[in-house]
Amino acid sequence: MMESSPLPSPGKRAEKLFGLFLPCLSLALSPGCAGDADAGSTSAGPPTREVNGASAATVGSDVRDLIAALTPMAADAPPVELNEWYLRRRRLLERVRDMGPAWGEEALRVYHDRPSTYPEVLSGLLDVAAHTCPEKTVELLVPLITEYGADLHIRTKACSFLATAAPELALQVLEPLIKDPPKGQTYPPRERMLSAWDEAARKTDKDRSNLLCLVATDATNEMDLRHLATRLLGTFESRQGRQALELLMVESGSNTYVRRLATQSLIKTLPEDELCALVRKVIEREADVTFQIFLDNVLQENCR
Repeated sequence: MMESSPLPSPGKRAEKLFGLFLPCLSLALSPGCAGDADAGSTSAGPPTREVNGASAATVGSDVRDLIAALTPMAADAPPVELNEWYLRRRRLLERVRDMGPAWGEEALRVYHDRPSTYPEVLSGLLDVAAHTCPEKTVELLVPLITEYGADLHIRTKACSFLATAAPELALQVLEPLIKDPPKGQTYPPRERMLSAWDEAARKTDKDRSNLLCLVATDATNEMDLRHLATRLLGTFESRQGRQALELLMVESGSNTYVRRLATQSLIKTLPEDELCALVRKVIEREADVTFQIFLDNVLQENCR
């Protein structure tokens, strides 16, 4: 058996960041975690009392079952078995996410004990904790995102978990890293941070136009990031979003794919008459034959 590696230290920078963001936690977090020392203990033995109508033995059994379900199968396993594993994993995760704080506390206790070297197992434990016991999970998630050390899979998943556990805090942590990540440091992929930021923005009713337009229209950004921002601009209507999408639709020097994504987002957000007038205007001036054909298909499918 492989020796489990120690949990990386958050570091001074993460402690400083968490200290800056701490005041918003009282607003951002939902109530739920039991505060007694028993529940938060990381000792080897689970609490003996009943919690939420279930015994501690039941909670421990559920978490052990979760670890087994999260453990990846061999790469050469038959496709049928891989599919069954995926479905079993998803069902169990969905069930345990809906349980009470005791399940999250046990998941955190086991996470600290490092029961496995598989990132999928460790991130799954954090997933359950973020849904069922957010207050005690947030302090782990911020350093995972901002500090180098943990497996990149876990760091990437931590972005989404933070959006679940504390959306207001997620906005504050992720937005600067999406706009201008510090040079010389490793962070989760920016498109994954943007996806988590968007999830948090929807939960808090934050206006999404500014950041998405900035990211989508910045030609220096990596294409995966621009593609996601362009798609997300098609999920709501805004004047600023429309202007950005129209700019992308006719962007010279851009790859055709982002232009198609911009057009598809406009199809979702513009009234039919305005969309058709815009497409006809663009197609008259378009020099790219392939994109002309694409726009002609848009007219055929969407315009009477």
